[in-house]
Amino acid sequence: MNSTAYLAGRKRLNCSSSGGRSILWAGALFLSFFLSACAGEESDSPVVPIIPAVGDTIFVDVEPDYAEVRWHLTKSTGAYSHYGCGDEVLTGMSPGEYNLSWIYEYGWVSSSPELETAELVKDSILTFQRTYMAPDPPLPLKILFLGSSYFGYNDMVQTFISFCQRAGKVLALDTRIVGGYRIVDHVNDYNSIYKIKQCEWDYILLQGGAQWLSLPKWHHEVVPYLEAIRDTIYQNCSHTRIIYMMPWAYEDGLTWIPGEIDTWEIMQKNLYKYSLQVSNNLGLGLAPAGWAWYRAITGGYEYNLYLPDKSHPSVYGSYLLACALYISVFKEEVISSAIDPNRYIELQEIAGRTVFDDFNLWNIACPR
Repeated sequence: MNSTAYLAGRKRLNCSSSGGRSILWAGALFLSFFLSACAGEESDSPVVPIIPAVGDTIFVDVEPDYAEVRWHLTKSTGAYSHYGCGDEVLTGMSPGEYNLSWIYEYGWVSSSPELETAELVKDSILTFQRTYMAPDPPLPLKILFLGSSYFGYNDMVQTFISFCQRAGKVLALDTRIVGGYRIVDHVNDYNSIYKIKQCEWDYILLQGGAQWLSLPKWHHEVVPYLEAIRDTIYQNCSHTRIIYMMPWAYEDGLTWIPGEIDTWEIMQKNLYKYSLQVSNNLGLGLAPAGWAWYRAITGGYEYNLYLPDKSHPSVYGSYLLACALYISVFKEEVISSAIDPNRYIELQEIAGRTVFDDFNLWNIACPR
């Protein structure tokens, strides 16, 4: 079986400065003097941007080009800290000693040191370069699901596993799913913390309740505990990628609570807004399951995503959730089976369109 790393059809080159970041897409990186030497020769290669040879620049070069491996650049004085992913050009950097820590990435191995230290001299270019290869045999991707009955209904996790099996992925998967649990309960639960510390997880998928995130007056019930569980996860393993599930709104919104008037649509739009806010503030990846539900319902999907309690997912809701989680983790579409009914294929497509809208918006292009 083949374990799929995160592949991109073209190289992504990030060019950053203290004033911001722009993203350039290119097939390869060529130095200007090389292009000059080849002037006049015919080539079928596409025209690619040239990195200007300016001083006070740090270039992080990851090979192969499609290996979106994370790294952390700091200055020895402690005056600078920047997380990056793949190739990146940082301009306007102050001279001094810098440390580049390469963060472990599932699907890639390298024999180079994990920490490099080098000096940036004024008006010069400093390059950190590392070459990776895929391990053989492939390593299992370690995933932990941490949630409540919303994760547990209709064998959702088994559906996720079936998607992985179709794609030939190697998994080491575990769950801590307890009915009625919120994030605060997991934070204070010995067994949940034990699961987190059981191994160095590649991914931990978190699920919290919809009500507590839907209005700012309830955020104290969820945000501090999301931060606490994030810190616990990173204390156990700094390279774990955390993905939080954007909740879906209750079918009747908040109108079942005395004094509340938010309808389903208003509640879902609030969950969209506040999920993005929390994801950005805490540095969490976001699986936009709730927004996939919104698109399915407003787009006229024929089958009910809810159970009669107007909260928990039906078999179709759980299937859509599994699709959103799978695509958020692997950055690829669910492989359809010949026996998949059209009603399931439609959910695969809805989840795909939603997640592929913008990896950066969901903070899953390269979280942390």
